[in-house]
Amino acid sequence: MTREPLSAYTLTTRYPYCNESGALVFEKLRFELLDPISNLRSKTFRYWDPASRTMSKPLGADALLYRLPQVREGIAAGEVVHSVEGEKDSDAVAALGLVATTHHQGAGNFHPLQASSIADARRVRLWVDKDPEHPEVGAYDAWRRFTLLVDAGMDPGRIVFWRAPGPWRGRHAVKDPADMLAAGYSLDDAVPCDRDKVHDAAMRFTPAAGRKTGYEMWAKRAARAEAKKADPHYWSKRVRGGDHA
Repeated sequence: MTREPLSAYTLTTRYPYCNESGALVFEKLRFELLDPISNLRSKTFRYWDPASRTMSKPLGADALLYRLPQVREGIAAGEVVHSVEGEKDSDAVAALGLVATTHHQGAGNFHPLQASSIADARRVRLWVDKDPEHPEVGAYDAWRRFTLLVDAGMDPGRIVFWRAPGPWRGRHAVKDPADMLAAGYSLDDAVPCDRDKVHDAAMRFTPAAGRKTGYEMWAKRAARAEAKKADPHYWSKRVRGGDHA
């Protein structure tokens, strides 16, 4: 949610989402607003459906990954797929000639259909965002990507976790691939993450942490998931296949 009307924001980037054959399905629009007092930028996103020429999310959008045609070509060639959190990071990694992708729904909302698009890759490198005050937030998003890839049939041994180098806090902290490349690091400087530690951090995630880091929609989604699990019939529904949350 934005505190200012969308008209106060400036459209800065259009991220095209195409189907596997390369046809444009929709665009994700990035808007930014500069606070003249703090000199900080706030951002918000919208969908643009070219078929209806409306600012709306088209039917079937959740099946698509960013840079999908390039990703499928890379998988066919045996390349490693870099799964990151956000289009800016994906573009930064792809600019190095590597295969990179992300999901458009925001942190914590990777979809099973998107997982199936890369589950046949030779190897997937999952990037964990370093949220300074709440490391469980980036871990939760990365762990969801991991579990959905495994659910889609990918061997867990072909999935690795990585993060940006350097300290988690302070003036020299870098959060993600785009930040580390802008700071003069190379991808060779990235640090591997222990899978168990990512899992343990992800299990500490709470909806409140999501709200504090700006993921309001994600926090609401997590709260709904927690409410479902409070239902005494939840786990029996999962076993029967009646709940695919």
